[in-house]
Amino acid sequence: MDTGENGSMVENVIGNPVEQAGQYMVGVLVGIDVSMWSVAAFSLEMDDYKEILKAAKKFAEGMSDNFGVGAKMGKANIGIDIGGSPSVGYGRLGKVEFSPGEIKPTNNILGFGNGYNDGVAYYFEKAQ
Repeated sequence: MDTGENGSMVENVIGNPVEQAGQYMVGVLVGIDVSMWSVAAFSLEMDDYKEILKAAKKFAEGMSDNFGVGAKMGKANIGIDIGGSPSVGYGRLGKVEFSPGEIKPTNNILGFGNGYNDGVAYYFEKAQ
């Protein structure tokens, strides 16, 4: 690593969480917001609170399917996130992104999509 070029893959895995932490927090807030408005919308159609929560949770969780194009094979995800590059990931453990001329390993712990899903889960856990 005398020139530093060999360390670029390690640098991306280590430095990327700082950038993704902001995206994660925005995802959490958007997830909570979508959940709240989903409950408000379904309360206009239904009377039973448990049924409202059930329908709203299903709707809010389904919104995350619109954050990219991809397919799931078990816990492996293959696809393209909004604003991202084609990637292959395994759950929240890790992800490899493919760009023209480079392959970039990154973490999959934070990010907008994970924050959104955690925000939705948090809202409905507290709403029960």
